[in-house]
Amino acid sequence: MSDSPHHIPARRDDAPQAQTAIGTARGLALGGEAVFRLDNGQAVFVEGGAPGDRAELGGIATVRGAARGRIVQLLDPSPLRVTPPCTYVEAGCGGCQWQHLPYDEQVRQKEQILRDTLQRLGHLSGVPVLPPVAATHPLHYRSVAQFIVDERGKLGFRRSHAHDVIPIQECLISHPLINRALGSLQAPLAEAILRDRSTGIEEIAIRIGTTSTEARALVIFWATTGILRQSKRLAQLLAEACPFVQGVVRLSGTRHEPKVHRQPDVDVLMGEATLLQDVGRQQFAVGPRTFFQVNTEQAQALLEVVRRAVEETGARTVLDLFCGVGLFAVGVAELVDHVDGIEIAFEAVRLGRMTLAERGLNEKVSLHRGDALRPPPELIQGVDLAVIDPPRSGLSSELIEALSHGSPRWLVYVSCEPAHLARDLRLMVSRGWAVRWVQLVDMFPQTYHIETVTLLCQESTH
Repeated sequence: MSDSPHHIPARRDDAPQAQTAIGTARGLALGGEAVFRLDNGQAVFVEGGAPGDRAELGGIATVRGAARGRIVQLLDPSPLRVTPPCTYVEAGCGGCQWQHLPYDEQVRQKEQILRDTLQRLGHLSGVPVLPPVAATHPLHYRSVAQFIVDERGKLGFRRSHAHDVIPIQECLISHPLINRALGSLQAPLAEAILRDRSTGIEEIAIRIGTTSTEARALVIFWATTGILRQSKRLAQLLAEACPFVQGVVRLSGTRHEPKVHRQPDVDVLMGEATLLQDVGRQQFAVGPRTFFQVNTEQAQALLEVVRRAVEETGARTVLDLFCGVGLFAVGVAELVDHVDGIEIAFEAVRLGRMTLAERGLNEKVSLHRGDALRPPPELIQGVDLAVIDPPRSGLSSELIEALSHGSPRWLVYVSCEPAHLARDLRLMVSRGWAVRWVQLVDMFPQTYHIETVTLLCQESTH
């Protein structure tokens, strides 16, 4: 359930730098770094490396229990290397980590990392890993992008391992309409901030909703202070320059502090605060703070894998935990008798219920607002199968115990973090679950992020 590949890695600990050393990259690790083996046998994790690189490494220091360094000079570049299509990679943008690898190699590496992680952290050997589902379009796939506003009013992304912002004119993994809106915002935003510093806008998110007939944009200003009328002026300028912008809203606070336990404070500056998004034959409403898969084309592939898993089990009743606006609940409804979904975010439940009403699914699908980590016992006791799509942190031991002692005979676990997936599967196997299969669905090309679907069953069902 990973939302943003524009991950900002933690800054490295201050440590004395060692002298340079020569090493060869043997592969890629969970987290995207290349694993170099020095001539003395030491393993060093290095960003930007490719399997097969022979390089001089510098700045080698122990960080969080592992040796890390940087490439000083490529002595013998890997034959796998390609020129990154995006110019901001060389500038140090922290958004994409693997543009120096061809896409088919990226997928191959992700599959190998998944297998290694399941075995090393999950102690799971012999688990069937189905062929990965690669993306059809490895560029221009993101339907949502968040941009930092720097002190000059420029929009961009954080530099890797730093706090400064790299101004961005075009992001190659973002939808073309995001880049059009980005270009239209740059000049008026900079002018407003440099003129009176009164906008209070710290970040701007641009979200695209695509249907069978059109693509529309929702622009979100994240502001902590400032004068509202300045934001309204920016919204008007954006609407004039970009007719595809359906709405502009301003949210208080920052996106790092979502007010999921109540309806968020939203000032609609222009147009509407929701978008429609098609996923296959289904259509969903999404809002400013709604989680939804950012690769909507691959969301259809992800949904098809989940549907196949549900069909394989023959389940008739389903519990969808962390259901959001109902992607899986609505997507599997035609295959089963009833689906109950649980989601804590107010906006997601409201929009999900609106989708159910419009599609006439109120009798077949019920969305409940509540904590999916602590679902009501009566819901766990009344279903054949549970679909779980948790945040990156994975499942709690409390939820695993509840599922293990409840009635679900089957689990479909959608994960965006292999390390936490392996941890959870190890615990679940010890509680009587068996892993039927795992499949990778590549939602985030050009990055190290890995999304998977796992089918589990109670051992007694064999």
